[in-house]
Amino acid sequence: LGAEVIEAENGAVSRDILESRGDIDLVITDLQMPLLDGYAFIEWARGSGRRVPIVALTAHTSGQDAERCAAIGCDEYASKPISRNKLAHVCLRALGRCCGVRAA
Repeated sequence: LGAEVIEAENGAVSRDILESRGDIDLVITDLQMPLLDGYAFIEWARGSGRRVPIVALTAHTSGQDAERCAAIGCDEYASKPISRNKLAHVCLRALGRCCGVRAA
């Protein structure tokens, strides 16, 4: 989709990347990551004042997950598996909420 992607093998590495770089435009996080799960990562990011748009992905599709994500400051939530088009749409929606980006 034309994005530069930085991968992190776990939530702790995700936190370190976000802490050390000021040029992150969007975060896509799995909720079930080792060391620091997606919920804890989102809570840390919002608690530290970071306003980067965050999309949470999960294989679990309970409504409680979506509600919990919204309550802790996640911008978008989607379940896996996810198609490329759906992922692009979810990311654009998250960016639009925070940055005024609109889908073409």
